[in-house]
Amino acid sequence: MAAAPATPPPARETPGLGGLLQVSVLPWGTVTIDGGPAMETPFDKVSLAPGNHTVKIRNPGWELVERQVTIRPGQTEFLRVDFPKDGVRKP
Repeated sequence: MAAAPATPPPARETPGLGGLLQVSVLPWGTVTIDGGPAMETPFDKVSLAPGNHTVKIRNPGWELVERQVTIRPGQTEFLRVDFPKDGVRKP
């Protein structure tokens, strides 16, 4: 009698259903995606529907950073914001 094949672990990303967004902010930021609830970094990856999304990142010492990301099914997109390097300091 042959042994049953091992069941693979569930995938964190399911092709065809959506993708993930991983956000990295230095020193830190409050992130909103498409006007949804605010999340303070650091946080785990966020599952999003495929397509274009608007990401806004706030830090009280810096001007708002707004980026567009495109999520592809079954993939992880990375967004990195380094306020001291890329941002504009508030007066």
